[in-house]
Amino acid sequence: MSAVLAAVAPARDAAAEQWVRAATAYSRFAGPDGDWVESLDGCTLGHCRLAADGYVPDQPLTLDEQVWVSADVRLDDRAGLLASLRSHGQPAPGVVADAELLLRAYLCWGERFLERIAGDFAFALWDGRRRVLLCVRDQLGVVPLHYAVRGQTLLISSALDALLLHPDVSDRLDDQALADYLLDGRTIEFAATAYAEIRRLPPAHVLSWSRGQVQERRYWRLPESAPLLRFAAAEEYVERFRERLEPAVTERMAPGPTTVHLSGGMDSTTVAALAQQARQRTGAAAGEIRAITAVLGAASGDEEGTWAGLVANALRLPIDLVDESALTPTDPYAPPPLRQPEPMRYRWTDLDLQLASRELAHSGTCLSGLGADPLLQLRPGYWIDWTAAGHPLRALAAMMEPWRLFRERPRPHLRATVHEMLGAQRQPPPEPPDWLSADFARRIDASGRLVASRRMLAETRGLRSLTDDPAWQTWLTWSDPSFSGVPLRTRHPFLDIRLLDFAARIPPYPWLVDKRILRDATAGLLPESVRRRPKTPLINVPRQGTDETSLKQLAQFVGEVTQADAYIDRGRLIEDLLAWDGTVGMRQKWSLSTVVGLVHWLAHRKVPTDRGTG
Repeated sequence: MSAVLAAVAPARDAAAEQWVRAATAYSRFAGPDGDWVESLDGCTLGHCRLAADGYVPDQPLTLDEQVWVSADVRLDDRAGLLASLRSHGQPAPGVVADAELLLRAYLCWGERFLERIAGDFAFALWDGRRRVLLCVRDQLGVVPLHYAVRGQTLLISSALDALLLHPDVSDRLDDQALADYLLDGRTIEFAATAYAEIRRLPPAHVLSWSRGQVQERRYWRLPESAPLLRFAAAEEYVERFRERLEPAVTERMAPGPTTVHLSGGMDSTTVAALAQQARQRTGAAAGEIRAITAVLGAASGDEEGTWAGLVANALRLPIDLVDESALTPTDPYAPPPLRQPEPMRYRWTDLDLQLASRELAHSGTCLSGLGADPLLQLRPGYWIDWTAAGHPLRALAAMMEPWRLFRERPRPHLRATVHEMLGAQRQPPPEPPDWLSADFARRIDASGRLVASRRMLAETRGLRSLTDDPAWQTWLTWSDPSFSGVPLRTRHPFLDIRLLDFAARIPPYPWLVDKRILRDATAGLLPESVRRRPKTPLINVPRQGTDETSLKQLAQFVGEVTQADAYIDRGRLIEDLLAWDGTVGMRQKWSLSTVVGLVHWLAHRKVPTDRGTG
């Protein structure tokens, strides 16, 4: 797709206009297929095009020389939107890019057009008639968008670090954001970034600028208690689910070759099967679908490659295996293989880059199974939540659904519900990690922020985590070209609000028990052994980069990064690294990966200063 840039001020702002030109040139890594800058009366728009997964017109784009847009956009249900435009008397040609559809929808409905669009997008729309700039991010935060406010001037950029090119945007770090990252590998604030003066527009929000005033509002949220869907037969539930899942996959496929990040579980294999089925309908000329699978090596006991190979063979998909055990350990003295404008967990090898390189070699678009777990996760306390919210009849109807459909005894999972409700109370208060600087821990109230993070995690379990947990937007941002620097677009079919709406309204028993609705929907699509395979936990095995020699080199590196002293006790971290003996639990390994990731980022962090190059 592309990189979006914009600057707006009440009067001509030469520094802001110069920044758009410099930032557009800088952002070519995210859109290497052409870039443009349009200077308008009061607003400057920039755009870098990434045409890897389809036609993207030259932007900034206008239809009337008054309303302009710079957009990174893929829309759901284009046919439905075109039909609505035509029914309102608007010209809507059959062959039209999504950015143009945005413009036509805005010209038809004004700001209420946000109620009619969904998909993966971030865009800046300038209405010269009203002298209003609208900056919008999609409902689930798949596409990132960042901003900085300097007086009455608003600066917008897809790439976070491009904002640092403006002379008035400081590179001062945000202690609270870094504290959340260090304590739990996650943020508890949607808008926070690693930089104090740069904000991230939250998902499902619009940021508007008018006459020097900036306002932010949420334009969409998943209904709290939508009416329960009840169909006469079980087959209807499955059919309706397939009716939503199939377009969620096909609308995210590239018109040419496509890759699928394939594991051996239900989620990505379902995406691969539906993509291959759609491609077979359109013919071989549309381009091959290829599977890319990460494996941990035969000695680890990891079987994902075997299961993925079974699916690939059944679907007649070529498959590439990337064996992490054969990769070289990361050299901590070398810059990270991906751009990383913000800290992320330390990568013990360059697996992420290897996967992206394999995917990019075949196609600019990759499909994933990310998001299916929370989308279709059964929370035992659903029926208690609904009763407490004043919907006891909904809870009763949902509880009786197994009997109505299958004559199965209703099982409200009382034991699991009680365990879920009491589990958090039985856990001891979370303790900050021992390698955290004592002074930093006091300054940011580490214990208090840990409690807040645990509370958020408890309150946003299951489906709601996709809309209410900021960690999801972090994970999605990491794979975006504006963050990684790799011009590869990753699409997530399960992150589709049509599926969210459906999953939130079906009876959780029986359909969300062990992902029953997904398993029933894939009957005949996947091998039975895969379709009925129970969910398998991640294997916690030592990987390349955690051998004694590599850990000693890493400890030496940590000892040289003095700028980390503002946040951590380097001596204690070195002790923890050298004590690693292969028995470290998964949570402790993630904790060490998080803090070492910050040290690595601090050592190699670069603030862009060259205003004329990309």
